Amino acid sequence: MPNSYDLAGKTALITGGAKGIGRAVVDCLLANGASVCVWDRIPVQIVGATADVVDVTQTPQIEAALARHAETSRILISNEPQVAHAMSH
Repeated sequence: MPNSYDLAGKTALITGGAKGIGRAVVDCLLANGASVCVWDRIPVQIVGATADVVDVTQTPQIEAALARHAETSRILISNEPQVAHAMSH
């Protein structure tokens, strides 16, 4: 399949990217040239991506991770439904 999107120079942050649909999205982003940072509750090593262990139900963990990545991230993919709930409290 040809490259449908040129994401070179873009940085994506994805929650819940360790496995399943989230992992497929990470692979797609990487294949299209994006730099990717994965947040998940379990440690993960994905070639070409960086990762943080973040429990998105814990606001202090979200805030700390955002402090490290918010300035460089231009794409946010919330693959973890707990994020919106945790950030609203």
